[in-house]
This record gives sequence, C-alpha cells and structure tokens, in this order.
Amino acid sequence: MPYFFKKVVVITVLLAALTVSAFSQCPSWKSAMALFDQQHWAESASAFAAIEQQSPGKTDALLYRAHASRSWIR
Repeated sequence: MPYFFKKVVVITVLLAALTVSAFSQCPSWKSAMALFDQQHWAESASAFAAIEQQSPGKTDALLYRAHASRSWIR
C-alpha cells in the first residue's frame, strides 16, 4: 500500500474515533442544556459540573455552570 493511502486510512480512523467520542457525550450535554433552557438552575449547574469533570477544558460547561449558578443564587 503506498504511503499516501496509509496516511489517508490513519486520518480517517482518527476522525472516526473522535466523532464517536463526541457523540457519546451528546446526551449529557443535551440534557444539561434542556435543564438550563427550562431555568432549572441548580440541576443544570450540577449537570455541567459533571460534564466538565468528564472532559476538563474541552467544552463550554464551565461557562454554563457559572451562569446557572449565578442565576440560581439570585
């Protein structure tokens, strides 16, 4: 197999793995966003904290958690 095709196969496999890992987090993110949209501040803050713990620094969970926490305290 020529070098170019090996490179294409490796890139394709890596992209597929990243896509699968991104989709595995969708239900958690969607449920947290649903709680946030329904103004269930305490529950959404907890959900975003769990998401941040699963993927530290890779999502906007901290931003949403801070906003939910701030809204909850008012």
